[in-house]
Amino acid sequence: MIAPIMRSRLFQAGLGLLLLTGCLLVKSRYLAGGAVASGPSKSPTSRGQTAKSSGRSRGNLAILELSPEAAAADIRRVCRETAGKSSVEDLQSIYDVQRLKQLVGQLDLEHIHLLRDDSELLQQGEGLAAIALSFLRERCGELAPGEVLNLETYKPANNSGFKVFDFVDLLRGAAKGDPEAAFAFWKDHLQDFSVDTEQEFGFNALKPLFAILEGAAQKSPAKAWEIISRLDSAQRTDQVLGTYFRSLPPGSDWEEAIGQLRSCEIEESPGHLSSPALALAQAWMKANPAATMQWLDSINDNLAEARTGSLAIPRKGDDALGARAAVYSQALQPWLYTDPIEAIHWLRNWEPADVSKLEIIREAMNGTTPAIERELLATVESPEERSQLVLALARDARDKDDFDILLAADNLPENTVKELERMKALLGPGGLFERE
Repeated sequence: MIAPIMRSRLFQAGLGLLLLTGCLLVKSRYLAGGAVASGPSKSPTSRGQTAKSSGRSRGNLAILELSPEAAAADIRRVCRETAGKSSVEDLQSIYDVQRLKQLVGQLDLEHIHLLRDDSELLQQGEGLAAIALSFLRERCGELAPGEVLNLETYKPANNSGFKVFDFVDLLRGAAKGDPEAAFAFWKDHLQDFSVDTEQEFGFNALKPLFAILEGAAQKSPAKAWEIISRLDSAQRTDQVLGTYFRSLPPGSDWEEAIGQLRSCEIEESPGHLSSPALALAQAWMKANPAATMQWLDSINDNLAEARTGSLAIPRKGDDALGARAAVYSQALQPWLYTDPIEAIHWLRNWEPADVSKLEIIREAMNGTTPAIERELLATVESPEERSQLVLALARDARDKDDFDILLAADNLPENTVKELERMKALLGPGGLFERE
């Protein structure tokens, strides 16, 4: 079943935590012409070579090189200019978040402390300013792990103004700066946290462990995997493994990652990927989408050789094809959220072998933002297919804004527009259609 289009509050709140790369899409490409239009290709395309740390550009991506002073000034400017604006209001907002992450990465500790104490930045408190403060906490932990690996830091003062994610950000950064010290801190002080201690400290053992694995994997995958190997078997849950695989940076050794996944001998449900396998695909997708899709296909094609043969995504039957479309779209979504123009450009050129791309697009629109929904609709070039897609989505719509997005699609037949308007008029409270 296809879930309705939703304004994902969880996504809006956690966007900053999903941004694992520091790349900035050059604004002119989006502002000048929107999504790139090109005809479909019969062979998948890759994003090209990985960006180098030298600051050179890669395709439509550019790496900034600024002094700490200039980076701090630019952070203030971006937060000031976007005050009151949602981080997912439009595509440019997503790239403004990427810009903030990149700018914070060029700060030294002195300027981080100055910004964290900046009253103007703190007063804004929402939208991009809140995300900037999250990045600043993480960068602080990375540059000065000794400052944050202190148990007193994690005890709320009379529970006043205490925010769990403040400390999760600090731990994630500390794991980048000194993963061994961060893990030792967790093991000595936090691993026995339970529901009972959660009330005192605001979190249990899992949240800081996830943060440490995220930070360590982004900086040193080998060290993060070593940390996992030192966990008790009961602690190596699918969530823990998924956190590691999802956090792998674009330059990772993906064959090694596949070997690590197989060594886990995860119990799979027939017809579905496990959460760790899906997490690996989501991370790999940002580095090489063509290879990722080929790997997902090979899981099904090489059952006799795969140790985790039940990873297979079924090929035959409508339900099976729907399951495959769902897996492909889930692998695509994190990239779609963090670099939507590049992801949609690739999707426009990619031709899946056995599954309708229309079904993949339909699945990908589940829970995204209005701006991304509009761009996904624009990839469907056939008016007939676009009409088919919008009517299918309309049946799952839950508010009138959903219909406004669908009605804004280009080249819809007149009878489709009338049907959408009729359905919109019948939409009642709670997303239920009223009887005519």
